[in-house]
Amino acid sequence: MSHRDIQIPEALRNNYIYLRSLNEGSGKIWLAKDLHSEESVVIREINGLSSYEAVEQLQHEIEKLKSVHVRGVPKYYNLVQASSPELTSYLIQEYIPYPSLQSYLDKGQIFSERDVLNILYYLGEILHELQDSYPAPILHRDIKPSNI
Repeated sequence: MSHRDIQIPEALRNNYIYLRSLNEGSGKIWLAKDLHSEESVVIREINGLSSYEAVEQLQHEIEKLKSVHVRGVPKYYNLVQASSPELTSYLIQEYIPYPSLQSYLDKGQIFSERDVLNILYYLGEILHELQDSYPAPILHRDIKPSNI
């Protein structure tokens, strides 16, 4: 599928060009190019915000994302809300151009003990910083190979 085949939502059309799908999990996730900064970004489509509680939870998470400045955690750039009846929002974040741990596992990668210890050390550094550097510790609720 080329980027010409992708339907770009109206709310994003003037600011981003979609390059390719990055879906490894649930939801639609795209690699895109910011037409103003020329930077690569990740766009996550968020659907189903039909209740006040869901919208409030998303806003709370966005406030947390805005405050996080930890190496290895994608920076928050923007949240675009479509004016359509589907109540779709688009979270724009930094693109970190490294394969996920899941992509290595899918290819049958065998890790040495040293590799495993390095991965755990790096992940531990990120989680420690999220716990110690913020007044209210930040918990990552979806730690899995596709997010590492």
